[in-house]
Amino acid sequence: MRFSGLLLVVVAVAAAIFAVDGCTVIYVGHKASKTGAAFVGHSSDGGASTDPRLVHIDASAAGKSRPIYPSPESYPRYVGYDRGASAYYPQGDQKVTKPLGVVEVPPTATGETIPYVEETYGAASRYLGIGEATCSAVYVAAPIDEEGGKALISVDELSRVAMERATSAREAIALMGKLAVEYGFYGPGSFEGSGESLILVDKNEGWVFHVLPDSSSTSAIWAAQRVPADHIAVVANMFIIRELDVEDTKNFMISPTLLSEAAKRGCPTPVDFTGCFSGGEYAHKYYSGRRVWRAYDRLAPQLQLSPEYGNLLEDRPYPFSAPPAAPLTRAQVFDVYRDHLEGTDYDMTVGPAAGPFGTPERYTGGPGEREYPESWWERPIGLFRTGDTYVVELNPANPADLQSVIWFGPHAPHGTVFQPFAPGLPAPVPDSYTYGHQRTFNRTTAFWAHRYVLNLAQIKYGYMIKHVQDKQKAREAEMDKRLQSWVKAYGARLTPEQLSMQMRAAADETTAQWWALADDLMFSYADGFVSTDERFGQSVGYPSWWLKSVGYDKYHPEAAAPALTDADAAAAGEGWMHSKPALRRVSGADVETPSPARDAARRTAASQQAALYAADPDGKRV
Repeated sequence: MRFSGLLLVVVAVAAAIFAVDGCTVIYVGHKASKTGAAFVGHSSDGGASTDPRLVHIDASAAGKSRPIYPSPESYPRYVGYDRGASAYYPQGDQKVTKPLGVVEVPPTATGETIPYVEETYGAASRYLGIGEATCSAVYVAAPIDEEGGKALISVDELSRVAMERATSAREAIALMGKLAVEYGFYGPGSFEGSGESLILVDKNEGWVFHVLPDSSSTSAIWAAQRVPADHIAVVANMFIIRELDVEDTKNFMISPTLLSEAAKRGCPTPVDFTGCFSGGEYAHKYYSGRRVWRAYDRLAPQLQLSPEYGNLLEDRPYPFSAPPAAPLTRAQVFDVYRDHLEGTDYDMTVGPAAGPFGTPERYTGGPGEREYPESWWERPIGLFRTGDTYVVELNPANPADLQSVIWFGPHAPHGTVFQPFAPGLPAPVPDSYTYGHQRTFNRTTAFWAHRYVLNLAQIKYGYMIKHVQDKQKAREAEMDKRLQSWVKAYGARLTPEQLSMQMRAAADETTAQWWALADDLMFSYADGFVSTDERFGQSVGYPSWWLKSVGYDKYHPEAAAPALTDADAAAAGEGWMHSKPALRRVSGADVETPSPARDAARRTAASQQAALYAADPDGKRV
């Protein structure tokens, strides 16, 4: 067993950087799923300053021009009235966000923009789902509001424009690509990368879209490749498109700048997009590749891919896409987002780093980590610092308003419930999901309900996470049943407004249930005890392997001291009571004098504890 407590040693890395953002995008084509629905998922793994709010943007007049705003990717991502969402209205001393500039955009068929929901990025409309992952790239550009900046538009705003005006993935790519080339594209530009990847899905097809600044920092380079409908695809902070068949316009789209920019770099034809324009795996070796491998390992194990490689960019160990081993369900996609490499050689829930109760969380960025600048923990798909995770489901069998459903999970995926919302309905998202962020504790919000539960579970993770998982599965199964009933009743018995009200009420129920779960967990695991319906206040202590690892097995006090006499007590001075256990000094520590009755009681307790772990010799509760 290769314990995850063994840190990964990196050959070359920026020593000052410790907390690295990153997202994982998973796509399932409609012929790769059990239901005929297509899925795209996204995890926003940005840390403590993201803006995890899910906000519904209503339709508005679609003019020929559109303001483009900055993209801080932190709370608040936007403040103002122009977008029509009350969640963005100024609060306290917040200042209205000023646009960086204006772009010309094509009209829509209805004269209005398309309603959609967004978190950091445009996430889902009635026609589209989008998942995003930042990627390393060979060129960097700055926004025009920064010194020397020449680029106007980021992927955040590109995704929103696509949501507002496009009715298919192909149309969205053409629109985003045109704006990026014409007005200049900039990415985060930090250690995590200056390129971006989106996977876009509509009810018929899915596409992978890569974009980065061009060599002049005033335009963009981009390419897109269609994913076969019976395949899955994974993007984890590194480009995946390889050789471009520019003649195959059914399956490939490229920017007018791509071939000339590739020639400048001396890249041969057919152009290997990733080989030519990617900066490789950022942060550290296995930061991206291990997640890609694990997603395929879970969903397409027949590929028998290796988790090990030399160089992710050069070795090309993983495919652009592949068919799953069997048709997939939505719940399987949820489970991948909750993965911590369980059952593999890299399992983050076992070993010394997981602690006595098997937590997969690995915190970074402190003074201790700074002493080891070339070392890193494993990077799983499920991550404690995730702001939100969602899976967009496109099902053409549903009524038009319900063909697109976003299953949104506040905070980290292993502690959240994926809750359904239909962006094609009027105001489907309640305030409990539209408000809530890391900077202010708020018991009325879904974000804090889910964050509270997962952090509370760290008290005794291996025990407590089972309760969380049981509640997750039960609630998500209930939401699946409700969605099916809503689909059947829509139109005949449910108006759009009535269904929106029911969706909001169901989401508020989930928030209330998660706060109640927090109370249940506290009651059941307070003070290190375990209380169940059958037995209250069980002492379970620590697993034997962990006790041995901290030297508990080597601490053996010497034989009992002689009994304390009345004369000894008198000599000891006032306040020394005969009932107080005699103490003797052993290696600088005070220990109780052994007592046959007490020792017998402790042996009984130890036997009970051993029974609890009889079927679990590794000390990992299952």
